[in-house]
Amino acid sequence: MFGVAAVPLLPVLPFAGPGWMLTGSGALIALYLGVVATGGAYLLFARGLRTTPATAATTLTLAEPAVAAVLGVVVLGEHLGGPAPAGLALLAAALVPMVLPARK
Repeated sequence: MFGVAAVPLLPVLPFAGPGWMLTGSGALIALYLGVVATGGAYLLFARGLRTTPATAATTLTLAEPAVAAVLGVVVLGEHLGGPAPAGLALLAAALVPMVLPARK
């Protein structure tokens, strides 16, 4: 899936240049990002899906971009524009019933 997603980026390669990957630290960074960050995250994600009901997995998957947005604000100092804070609040409110215990 990631290989197919990389194909549209090939026209950018001549402008950006692969030179950074030809250095020792660049190759280690690329290897880390591919194996640990991406591969490890999806391995854990797939393992968690084994025991999670489909409805919960679908809803929780919606939280992934929200967490990325919040991390961008907190860690990188990015700013959310427009209706993004309202969307994050709405998504958080929708996830609350999922974590509360069910009443009998």
